[in-house]
Amino acid sequence: MNKITAAGFVIYRDLGKGNIVFLGLIALPYFQKKNNGIYDIPKGQIDKNETPIEAALREAKEEAGLTINSIDEGPFVYDKMSIWLAECFQTPTVGINPTTGIKEHLGYEWLKPETLENQCLDYLKPAIVWSRKILKV
Repeated sequence: MNKITAAGFVIYRDLGKGNIVFLGLIALPYFQKKNNGIYDIPKGQIDKNETPIEAALREAKEEAGLTINSIDEGPFVYDKMSIWLAECFQTPTVGINPTTGIKEHLGYEWLKPETLENQCLDYLKPAIVWSRKILKV
């Protein structure tokens, strides 16, 4: 098995009556072009002496300003990533990486599940497909 080096969350909101939306972080143009997509999810590298879930929680806070209080499912492990699914009703805030001082995303949008799947960075598709299966959307 490959060593897990990155972790993150697929974040969703249930707006009622079967209307579920996913959080898409708008990737920087370089990453959009490199990875054939527009949207990212809160995720990133696991720091030394950090567990995958600790990294995922930190990345959700750093990249989207979200404090995850409840995890619905996961981890879904593929390639070198661990991904969890969580519902969150907080308003995201796209921040600046505290280590690099760089803004990592242009903004965010709440998207239909199929839109995120079709327009996410290509390497994230397995995690989005998994999340849609869990939520049956």
